[in-house]
Amino acid sequence: KTTGKDIPRMAFAEDDVLQVKLSGTYLGQDIQNILTYNIVDFGLSADIDTILDTLEDFLLPLFVNLQVDGMEWTGVRIDNLTDTLSFAERAVSVEGVILTAGMPSYVAGGFTKLVGSKLTRPGAMRLAGIPEDNVLDNTWSPNVPFRQSLEIALGSVLSNGLAPPNEINIDPIVARLVTPGPPAVYAENKISSVAFRSLITTQNSRKQ
Repeated sequence: KTTGKDIPRMAFAEDDVLQVKLSGTYLGQDIQNILTYNIVDFGLSADIDTILDTLEDFLLPLFVNLQVDGMEWTGVRIDNLTDTLSFAERAVSVEGVILTAGMPSYVAGGFTKLVGSKLTRPGAMRLAGIPEDNVLDNTWSPNVPFRQSLEIALGSVLSNGLAPPNEINIDPIVARLVTPGPPAVYAENKISSVAFRSLITTQNSRKQ
């Protein structure tokens, strides 16, 4: 399952802003998706590696349900944007499960992260490695249950599933830097829901 070593550094605490970087390859191109979270709960004995477990074992499988087998996720990394120092990372190998031809590497399916206020703009995410037979006339029509499962996960609290004092819960947000750190200060906008965009897009930018 895990092909690399977890490397935690420094500390994490409640209300810290986290950047989650999902890295992979598709048709010889480097692929990244970047997600942002706020730490809601961080127990006294909590280990950030357990959120790496959640990313590898829960979130990435929802991605690859919509991706062809030529897409491989190879790494997950968490950076603490608040203290600007702490991080944890892991090498992984999670491959797309759809055994059909994929679209070119510059073509992606899109998701919009809707927010509850005007504090920030809505966020966006692009998904590479979508299958050709899900696209017709520039319209992307992925498997509905799989697409909805990913939408729900991207807009929901991620948890390590452990009881206190080992619990970690992180809430998805769109963040805008206000004051550089350390400690950095961010304007944080909670994601209210996530919706897929039926028109295909490009992989020119993958950041939210």
